Amino acid sequence: MGAETPSSGVAAGIADRIRAWGPVLNPEVVADSRAFYTARLGGSSPDIVETPDIAYGEDGRQRLDVYRPRTSDAAPLPVVIFFHGGGFNGGNKADATGFFQNVASSFARHGLIAVAMTYRLAPAFQWPSGSLDVAAALAWTRRSIADHGGDPERIVIFGQSAGATHVAQYLYDDRHRPTGGDGAVGAILMSGVYDPTGFDSPAIESYFGTDRSRQAERSVFAWMSRRAIPTFVVAAEFDPPPFLADAARLRAALTTRDGVALRYRVVPGHNHATLVLQFESGDDSIGPALVEFVRAVAR
Repeated sequence: MGAETPSSGVAAGIADRIRAWGPVLNPEVVADSRAFYTARLGGSSPDIVETPDIAYGEDGRQRLDVYRPRTSDAAPLPVVIFFHGGGFNGGNKADATGFFQNVASSFARHGLIAVAMTYRLAPAFQWPSGSLDVAAALAWTRRSIADHGGDPERIVIFGQSAGATHVAQYLYDDRHRPTGGDGAVGAILMSGVYDPTGFDSPAIESYFGTDRSRQAERSVFAWMSRRAIPTFVVAAEFDPPPFLADAARLRAALTTRDGVALRYRVVPGHNHATLVLQFESGDDSIGPALVEFVRAVAR
């Protein structure tokens, strides 16, 4: 499947601001973006059952929430596990303003089981702790999601920003993935860091280390000798250039692989923050396409 560049669905009132900011990712842009979208979130829904703070590991950050439709068919439902962003040293599965649980709620509202997890953070926990936490959360889901109405054989893993980095490293680095397969039938990778040597950031160094030669060894592209599962690579029009370059490079690498069902979309009108903040806000720039992808690969 080729690149998709649909017309923008960015909410009125922020589109001009996003364009004026341009490809910038800093605390001011993130705060302004969050303030706008927080006002548009609908809050908890009586149609969704939430089971919070389930431990999938011993660390206090190794926790997950499960979201499921209150009414559903008797048959087990496909599952999406969401791995949030946060620059490797921040972020959470949920906060008081409604993020990032808006992502999980969106999938549950569309009749899927959603798992929102959080993971250990840099600098206390460095590479490869993120991909190991992906493996641990996925192992819990495969063991236990049937108790919540989900099908352990139909799991899609979705990572955004640092979460996408951790998911990609789990998928492509055999050293950090358990034997017996991925445990997932598809992956969504949104605005991730796939080659840390292309980024100049204290956050990158806090997770991957300051030695650029070691960063190169830890690149996703150093560990892509194996066949990939169906993947949807997503980026934002106003992602900073290194994120767009990594997304395009990942697309090129995956499309050379036999048997890969690849979707690729650069979403117009959004930046690194708003692309994930817009879930459940009435802005349908990417959510429906991701739901359709999950249903297609998790049949």
